[in-house]
Amino acid sequence: MCVTVAAQNPYLLNAGTTAFHSGVSVIAPIAEPTVLPPRTWDYMLWKDIFVAPIVTNTTVRTVEFPAGNNWVDWWNMTIVYSGNTTITYQTPLEIFPVFFRQGALLPLQVNNSLAGHGDEFSAEYMTLLAAAPALSDRNNQTLEPLLQHDHHHHEQQGAGYTAIREFRQVSQEVRYLTTRNVESSTKSFTLLASAHPRKLILLVRTADLSSQGLESAVDVTKIVDVVDRLNDRPLRQVHRWGAFSKGCVAGCFFANPAKSELWLKPFSGLYGVHVDILSKAAEVGTW
Repeated sequence: MCVTVAAQNPYLLNAGTTAFHSGVSVIAPIAEPTVLPPRTWDYMLWKDIFVAPIVTNTTVRTVEFPAGNNWVDWWNMTIVYSGNTTITYQTPLEIFPVFFRQGALLPLQVNNSLAGHGDEFSAEYMTLLAAAPALSDRNNQTLEPLLQHDHHHHEQQGAGYTAIREFRQVSQEVRYLTTRNVESSTKSFTLLASAHPRKLILLVRTADLSSQGLESAVDVTKIVDVVDRLNDRPLRQVHRWGAFSKGCVAGCFFANPAKSELWLKPFSGLYGVHVDILSKAAEVGTW
């Protein structure tokens, strides 16, 4: 649990900053505040993390997922649960039920391999986790809305957004947008970040979203191209984790179909980041 909390420091700092300015609590209980004892101890940890704590001597509990979003299992991100559903969740003693909002973009501080989000060589970077991003149902979207400074608009449109904040440092805004190109039968995952000297790693964890009526935004087995649009340069593909983690500083990507994940290190972000991940799209109506 300590590893999980440490990795979430950037997320919690953003949550606390927002809470200070808006007055909205970082922790929001799911239960009605007027009912005591509460019918559930479940709570939202800001806007993207749902926690169903174990409060009795058991390893099995009923989990009721909040409506309005789908939820990705923290411990196995290939599993996505539909919102407004109830399941029986079994968990070993060493972990607890926690879930990410499907499509969320989460900044992580990673310095070891315990949680599977990188290793000790990730410590020099900020890792951005895209949790099971879905392909937009809008074709050939323009990037204009994404370039505006209105993250609420981006969330409503289904695009991922996060701000990376540090004490007395300039914040960095990061967004992604997904689109389909019908003519070329491709789909794109576009990562945008404001200018900052910080080094980034993008980790896209994909999942089968067909039961939610959605298509994954990235097909790790059918990557067509990964391109830095600011520098008009393709990113180099490496085929081993060590070559990505230790052997590449920037401008490379590693696709791992066995774990349904794609890792990417963009070129320097001193003037911003704009990277497109292109993969083959399923024919409309076939997924």
